Amino acid sequence: MENSTSTQTPTEYPTGLATPFIGRQTDLSRLKTLMSDPEKRLITLVGSGGIGKTRLALEIFNGCQNDFEDGAFFLPLAFIRSTEEFFPFLAENLKVPVPPGVELIQTIFEYLSTRRMLILLDNFEHLQDCALTLRDLLAVAPRVKFLVTSREKIGLQAETLYALEGFEIPSINDLKTIAENEAIQLFLQKAQQMRPDFTLEKGNAPSMIQVCHLVGGSPLGILLAAAWIEHFSPAEIAEQINENLDFLSRHSKDSDPRHSSIRAVFDSTYQRLNEEQKSVLRKLTPFQGGFDLTAARAVSTADLQML
Repeated sequence: MENSTSTQTPTEYPTGLATPFIGRQTDLSRLKTLMSDPEKRLITLVGSGGIGKTRLALEIFNGCQNDFEDGAFFLPLAFIRSTEEFFPFLAENLKVPVPPGVELIQTIFEYLSTRRMLILLDNFEHLQDCALTLRDLLAVAPRVKFLVTSREKIGLQAETLYALEGFEIPSINDLKTIAENEAIQLFLQKAQQMRPDFTLEKGNAPSMIQVCHLVGGSPLGILLAAAWIEHFSPAEIAEQINENLDFLSRHSKDSDPRHSSIRAVFDSTYQRLNEEQKSVLRKLTPFQGGFDLTAARAVSTADLQML
């Protein structure tokens, strides 16, 4: 069957895999433990855009493909826009034979019911309408494990959540310790792609740490910032970020449009909010550097569930 709704297939991995995987060793260890537990069959990596969910999920995926006798399948869902597109995409990429005139979802259920496989569903957040069907798949296919990346939880009772945060950032000035930090290592990796002679030094270390702080340890933010090393020093990059967050953007030919800038990451999530949620968020914007629940409720008058 033809699929005209997506520009990717499961064998076309996202950009960034040509560079070494950096950090996340604690996350890798914990996720490997979850993946080895047969009772945990729906594991969702949840976190903000650009936090590194897909990269980490693929590292896990690549490490355990051989554990599933019927195969492991990577399904990039960013370009699938509706439930109507999801199921044909699922059938095609899991190689489910669908005879003409046969009900598609039931055929998928029957096919998976006897399989032992791993399915990585990448970028599931906009397909929440498929959640109950995913629940039913878990029921009829007891040997299929789902690893999901999403900006929000799916909301199923069988779901095991793994929240992914930004990198930890060093706060000390010992160069050896700074050099071992994963945020700094990622900055250096990208910076040295742009300028192979760039090195971590006592003079530029504080500015590199400042940049990592300014982007909250977000891997995408660090990469967008470090890409400017071709034209600016770390101190100048930090200054530019302070002046205008739109500085954090890139224009590479193979980048995901949703990750082309920090603003694009925000916009793609913001557009998923309904009007009431957007109104509450606007009321929270005066806070700088975060807020607690009491302050949020006082300013927004929103209930706990909304917040």
